[in-house]
Amino acid sequence: MAARDHFTIKLRCPKCGREGVAQVSEDDYPFMSNPRFAVHSLPDGFYVKKRHHTSNGTEIACSECEELAQ
Repeated sequence: MAARDHFTIKLRCPKCGREGVAQVSEDDYPFMSNPRFAVHSLPDGFYVKKRHHTSNGTEIACSECEELAQ
């Protein structure tokens, strides 16, 4: 079984400026076609709009503005 890399990502809503940090993880082998990206915690005011097995396909949005976090 692959080991997991755990890290944080900074979030910012481009519309209202809300900011926070999410705790996420994925399998640590870069050649894997499915790194099993997972969101473990989000700051207040953000939610996962679309789940995907990669970080690029996962969408996190501001719960106030509905804008995708950057």
